[in-house]
Amino acid sequence: MVETVRLRIVPLTLEQLRLYLLEDFSFENEMGLEHYPRLVPPPLRVAIEERTIQNLISFPEHHLYYTHWNVIDKIINTTVAGIIFKGPPNEEGIVEIGYGTLSDFTGKKYMQETVRAMCEWLFLQENVKKVTEDTAPDNLASQKILLNNGFV
Repeated sequence: MVETVRLRIVPLTLEQLRLYLLEDFSFENEMGLEHYPRLVPPPLRVAIEERTIQNLISFPEHHLYYTHWNVIDKIINTTVAGIIFKGPPNEEGIVEIGYGTLSDFTGKKYMQETVRAMCEWLFLQENVKKVTEDTAPDNLASQKILLNNGFV
C-alpha cells in the first residue's frame, strides 16, 4: 500500500479484482469502504478481464506490476480513482502507467497526487529507471497531470 496525506493506494488481490468488477458493493464490503455507486468503464472492464486477471495468474511474482491499484480518499473512505502499471520494468528499466478518475471525483487533483506518489514508489523499486504514460493528444487533463509531475 502507498499512502499520501489524503489517499490510500491499494494493490488489489486477484479476488478483490474480481469483486471490483461486480459493481454490487461486494468490493466495498470486502475493503471496508463506504457504499458509493461505482461503475467500471467498458475499456477498463475489458482490460481487467482480458489482460490484468490473466497476467496475475500467469505472473504472480509480478503481482504489483500487473494489478489494479485502487485509490481511496481516506476522509470519505471511498474509491475515487485507479492506476495500473503495464507490467514490470522492461530491459531499459521503463514502466508504463495508466490511470483514471471516477467521473464524480474529477477536478479534485486526486490523479495528480496519485501519479506523484506512485512514481515515487516506483523509483524505489529495483530496476526502475523511467516511468512513461501514453496519453491521447487531445486529453489535456491527463497531459496536465503528467506535466505537473515532471513528465516531458
